[in-house]
Amino acid sequence: GASLPHDGKRAVFTVSEDGVDRAFLLDVATLTHRPIAGLPVGQLSGGGWHRDNRHVAFTASSARSVGDVHVL
Repeated sequence: GASLPHDGKRAVFTVSEDGVDRAFLLDVATLTHRPIAGLPVGQLSGGGWHRDNRHVAFTASSARSVGDVHVL
């Protein structure tokens, strides 16, 4: 899935690689992306932006935790 903040300058999106989700940050103006560090290995959902347009939250599920929320 993908999510845009209120200002529309960036987007986050996730991809599944061999059953493990990875999150990326996309610069909408340049269409360049980079991986988002700091998320656990597992399945990601959400990608909801805070109104400040700087923080994004994901829910991560893995064999070690179910439904933990991570804010970056």
